[in-house]
Amino acid sequence: MKIDSLPWVVFGISMLISTIVFSIFLVEKSIHDEKEFQTITENFEKRILVKIETSEQILMGFKAFFAGSEKVEPDEFESFFKIQNIENRFPEIQGIGFIEYIIDEDRKNVINQEWEKLGLDYRIHPEGVREEYFPVTLLQPVNYRNERAIGYDINTEKIRQDAIENAILTREQTVTGKIILVQETEEDVQFGFLILLPVHDIDKTSENYGELLGFIYSVYRMNDFIEGIFVPTDVEHLRHVQMQIYDNIKAEENLFFDSGNLQSFEGEKHFVDIKTISFGNRDWVLSFQGETTHGTSLIELAGVGMLDYGLSILFTYVTILLTKNIQLSRKITKKEKIAVIGEISSRLAHDIRNPLSNIRMSIELLQKEKVINENQEFFNKCNIIQKNVDRISHQVDNVLDFVRSRPIEKKDMSVKECISEGIQEAKIPNNIKVILVGDYQTIQGDPIQLEIVFRNLLINSIQAIGKKLGTIKITINDEGDFLKIVFEDSAQMLSQDQIENIFEPLSTTKEKGTGLGLVSCKQIVESHGGEIFAKADPTRFIIKLPKQ
Repeated sequence: MKIDSLPWVVFGISMLISTIVFSIFLVEKSIHDEKEFQTITENFEKRILVKIETSEQILMGFKAFFAGSEKVEPDEFESFFKIQNIENRFPEIQGIGFIEYIIDEDRKNVINQEWEKLGLDYRIHPEGVREEYFPVTLLQPVNYRNERAIGYDINTEKIRQDAIENAILTREQTVTGKIILVQETEEDVQFGFLILLPVHDIDKTSENYGELLGFIYSVYRMNDFIEGIFVPTDVEHLRHVQMQIYDNIKAEENLFFDSGNLQSFEGEKHFVDIKTISFGNRDWVLSFQGETTHGTSLIELAGVGMLDYGLSILFTYVTILLTKNIQLSRKITKKEKIAVIGEISSRLAHDIRNPLSNIRMSIELLQKEKVINENQEFFNKCNIIQKNVDRISHQVDNVLDFVRSRPIEKKDMSVKECISEGIQEAKIPNNIKVILVGDYQTIQGDPIQLEIVFRNLLINSIQAIGKKLGTIKITINDEGDFLKIVFEDSAQMLSQDQIENIFEPLSTTKEKGTGLGLVSCKQIVESHGGEIFAKADPTRFIIKLPKQ
C-alpha cells in the first residue's frame, strides 16, 4: 500500500465506523423518544383514572349521608355540600345533586307546590304526563347554570335515559354518554357527562325497603374536567402531544375532548398511542398523537453527526445516551412507583376523610348538648375523640399534600411570619419550647405551600420529642441570593442510614407515620427552586430558598 493512500484508508474506515455508530445512535434515540412519549401518555391516563375514582368516592360520601337521614331537606344538603368544601377542593365539578324517582303523579304535584310555597321558580319539566319521572330535586352549588337544571326530568332524553336503565339494572355507578348539559348557556359551550349512583331504601321497617329512591349524581363539563388533571408542565407537553377523548368508540361524531381546543398542537405525529378507560358501565377511548417535548429532526441530527463529530465523540455520545436510557428507565420506575402510591393513597385518604367529617360534625353537635356539658367525664371523652380526629386529619392531609399537584403562586412574603403561622397551626404542646431566631426576610414564594413545609417539620419534631421536655430551634440566615432556614430539635438523633432515606416515599422513622410528609416538603421546596436536606449529629433539617 502506498503511503499517500493511507489517509484515505483511515478516512474510509473512520467514516464506516462513524456511520455504523451513528446508525445505532439514531435507533436508540428513537427508542428513547418513544419511551418518553409513552411516559407522557401513561401519566395523563393515570391522572384521569384517579380523578374518576375520586369522583366515585365523593358520591359514595353523599350516598352515606342520605343513608343516615330519614329525609334530606334542601338546607341539610347544602350544609353537607359546604362542609365537604367541594367547590374549592374539586373545582372541575359543575354540581352535585339528587334525582328523585317518581311514579306517582300526586308526588310530582306536591314537589311543584313545595317549590311554589318557598317562592322558588322551579317546576318539573319538560311538561307532560309520563309513567315515570326522574327530576333533579336537589343541586349544589346554587348558581345561574345549575338553576337551569333544577326540576329537569333527565328521563326525557335518550342518552341520559340509557344511563338510568344501566344504573337500575347493575345497581352500580353509571356514566352517561356525551351530552350537552342543561346548564350550558350561549357562552363557552362544552360537552358534558353525568355520573349516577343509585340510592335505595335501606330501612328494613319501611314498606318500600329495597326500592329505588333516586340517584346521587355529579355533573361535569368535559373541558373543565380534563383541565382539572393538568399541571403547569402539561402546557409544554400539549404543544407536542395531541390528546383526544372519544365516547365509547373512536369515531368523529363521538369526539368528546380535543386538547387542541385548549393548546395549539405544534408537533409532528411521529408516535401514536390508543388507550381505553372503562368505568361506570362506559368506555372512553384516549387517542394520543405527537412527539416528545425534546424532539429533534433526523436531518439535523445526521448533519451534526456527519460534520462535527469524530469517532471518539460518537462513541462517547452513545455511551452518554445509553446512560440516559438507564437513568430514564430508573426515573420511570420511580415515577410509576410514586404514581401507584399516590393513586392508592388518594383513594384511602378520600375514603377516610368523608367519615372523619361526619365524626367531627357529630362530636361538635354532641359538645353543644346540655347533657354532655354537665357531665365532665363525657365532655372529656368527646375532647379525646376530637384530638384523635385531628391527628388522623393531619395524616390524611399529609397524604393529600403528597398526591395533589398544585401550581406555585409566588408573591412577596415574610418567611418569619410564615413560620409563625406554621407554629400556630402545629399546636405546640406545653412541654416543648420553640425558639425562632432571624429577621423578617422577604422572598418570592407561595406562603400557603411553604407553610405546609414548616408545619410538617414542626409536627415531626413534636412527635419525635414526645412527652419529654424539649426545644425546637428555628434559625433564619441571609446567604446572599438565598435564605437558609434550619430546624433543629432536642429529640433523639437519627442514624446516618435514616438520614439518607428520609425523603424517599413511605420511608418513616415514626411507628404511625405515613412516610409521605417529607416527600411533600421536598416537592414543594424544589418547585420553588430551592433544596432541602437533613444532617445528623445533631439532627437538623436545612432548607435553602432563593429570594427571587
